Amino acid sequence: RVNEMKQSQQKAVEEVRQREMKKQSAELEEDEVRKRLEPMIKKWSEEHGKKKQLRALLASLHTILWPGANWKQMSIGDLLDDSKV
Repeated sequence: RVNEMKQSQQKAVEEVRQREMKKQSAELEEDEVRKRLEPMIKKWSEEHGKKKQLRALLASLHTILWPGANWKQMSIGDLLDDSKV
């Protein structure tokens, strides 16, 4: 019975360790993606240190999305026309 408890505890400890390793791996992967994408997004969203207007960002969103993102490109003119938005 004592052996069963020890095995159960060891199994639980191992499961916790594996979850922690997966969590750390996911965090590292997220950091790598962030480091790669952040400069591109900052370049897209700011101009001379100031945030661009939302309509301008929406009109150029297609330039930073991944292929097959299913985003319908809109011109700034369409975004300014309330009936087309």
